[in-house]
Amino acid sequence: VNFPRWQFAGFSRGRDTIAYPRRSGMTATNPTVGFNYDDDYPGAEVPMQFSAYYDDQGNGLYFGYEEPHGLVKHYSLTARNGNLQASWKTSVGYPADGVSPVPPTQCGAAVVELYQGGWYEAGQIYKRFVSTRADWWVKERPRRDTPKWFLENPIWFCASSSLAAFEELRYLREYLELPIGVHLAWWYDFESLNGNKHIPRGDFPKMMKMAKDADIHAFGYVNPRLWQFAPGAKGYTKGFWQGCSLAEKAVARSAAGEAETENYGIPYPVICPASPDGIKQRVDEYARLAKETGLSGLYLDQMACARERRCFSKEHGHWLNDPATWVRQGYWPLMEGAMAESRKHNPDFAFDSEDASEVYLNHLDGFMVWRWTTENRLPLFQSVYGGRVQFTGRAQDAHVGSGSGDWESYFQKIAEQLVYGEQIAQIHLNDIRYASPRRLFTKKLAHLRRALASFMNEGDMLAPIKFSPEVAEHVSRWSTGDGVISSIKLPEILSSAWGNPRTGCRLYIFVNPLNKTITVNPVIALQDGEQLYLC
Repeated sequence: VNFPRWQFAGFSRGRDTIAYPRRSGMTATNPTVGFNYDDDYPGAEVPMQFSAYYDDQGNGLYFGYEEPHGLVKHYSLTARNGNLQASWKTSVGYPADGVSPVPPTQCGAAVVELYQGGWYEAGQIYKRFVSTRADWWVKERPRRDTPKWFLENPIWFCASSSLAAFEELRYLREYLELPIGVHLAWWYDFESLNGNKHIPRGDFPKMMKMAKDADIHAFGYVNPRLWQFAPGAKGYTKGFWQGCSLAEKAVARSAAGEAETENYGIPYPVICPASPDGIKQRVDEYARLAKETGLSGLYLDQMACARERRCFSKEHGHWLNDPATWVRQGYWPLMEGAMAESRKHNPDFAFDSEDASEVYLNHLDGFMVWRWTTENRLPLFQSVYGGRVQFTGRAQDAHVGSGSGDWESYFQKIAEQLVYGEQIAQIHLNDIRYASPRRLFTKKLAHLRRALASFMNEGDMLAPIKFSPEVAEHVSRWSTGDGVISSIKLPEILSSAWGNPRTGCRLYIFVNPLNKTITVNPVIALQDGEQLYLC
């Protein structure tokens, strides 16, 4: 079903811009000529359901599909003949007994609204919808369903699971004088090709003992989406999973009955998240890991970012081709079970996942947003959901393997994390191994994040701070999560404003990530009786 569908005439004068929901949010200028963007919701490439078209005079057009139940759909935004076309396409499910498709009932509203402003104001219109109607909205703050240590954790590293890496992590913990988190790869094998039980490699118990003694919180990599995906594992061949009864039951099936797979060296089967057998196996396994391994949590690869696979299996109990299968009948009950059962063994066990998508907001503690490094990005997602979930990653040079960006790009990445309400995160040991200004700057920002965590976890992002004159821009080359080096243009001074609705206080953050003195003049309006304090 194609609904809603819009066609908007381009602005006749001035500079026009489209803000659209790719990753944290992105912009493109002159979008009525040559612009094209389309992908599946929910996922990293379409994590929210709205866009905004506005000009440099502040004339704005908000348009969104305000659907509150997390149904899978496809979004398209295209320039055509000087106009802008937008549409959403949703599949129609039908019962497994072969009865004709049931006429669809639309559960979302097609909303168009004129407004004054830019990307931020459009985000607040969308926030009005999600805060009152969306099933995934988090109302209570600070979140009580997220472990306190995770809410307050200031900094994350990524490392391999080796004793040498943990010696370095222990040293960094002492240097930073703060608790730290680490995402671990390469930490397990599977018990057998016919099972899905994670078996820690080598000296893993010693590493977990070191982590506990040093106040280091270790997250283990797992993949809830692909059957038996083990980074670095050897001995796997095409079709390795065939003949395993549980895998055969749990795999997502195409309309032709073939297993849905994705190729990472060999084809791995995609698990249907709504498979009852698949849900039970993963809930039980994640609870076992919480009980037996010493891990502080799990990083769920792909779940929040990857595209869905429409499932036509008649063995899973769901309708075929149903847009509700992937999230509402799949990952939501999976995560409800995983969180409940894991926390019976470890009440402080936490979960994050790759990139970000709004529908998982209240079913995860964090989003590891390592790919929020592309050019023309906006803090659009943070402006809607900041304070309601933790953000635990930006890819640094050594993490992505695309080569090194400019020296100052490291400082800009972590400075941007601080001002946009994120934890200082996903720093590879190779990026900070040696004493340098990077390490000192990291320590300063990590302590600031720790001090501001309680404010951020109750706060909301306010409109961007204005300056008179505007802040000069700086261009540097960044290694990005897309595996390329990109030229990124940012203001020389990074800034943001946050408000605490409980206390009425506002917080203005300014960070200079460059090795020079910069003078700026922010325009901050104070109400009668208000006082401004410089910290």
